[in-house]
Amino acid sequence: TYHGPGQLVVYPIFRLDLRMGPKTFLRLLEESIIATLGHFGLPAYWLEGKTGVWLLDSLGREKKIASLGIALRRSVSYHGLALNVSTDLAPYHLIQPCGFAPSVMSNMQEIAGRSFLLAEVAERLTREIAERFLAAKKARHVSVAPTARVYEQLG
Repeated sequence: TYHGPGQLVVYPIFRLDLRMGPKTFLRLLEESIIATLGHFGLPAYWLEGKTGVWLLDSLGREKKIASLGIALRRSVSYHGLALNVSTDLAPYHLIQPCGFAPSVMSNMQEIAGRSFLLAEVAERLTREIAERFLAAKKARHVSVAPTARVYEQLG
């Protein structure tokens, strides 16, 4: 995993009901990212069998813009997600991100051709996560742990 300046890193901490499971939890996080990107005019999607959030660049190539890695211990989530806002993509060439070629990685700035305020993206993503997980809480699939926080890598 790579975390660097210009990347929004979120480690949501939730106590999951046994009915939810990690796959549903992961999908809710991906949907939150997709909605956030849509708010900023970037149509994104998830791919079956490939964790993360994807979109197409101007040449129609699939690019990965967000990585997710979650784990559960006693039904409490830890680890989280990283959304590339204006992240320098060069460090990805030193690793094999999530088992993919480094060239698959992108960021919001590169795809949109404009810059974004990290704090504005963080606020929107926090809202999207809260909406989805409050709905899951009403369905009695998750409870919000008192330590839930959003961490930003401001660089």
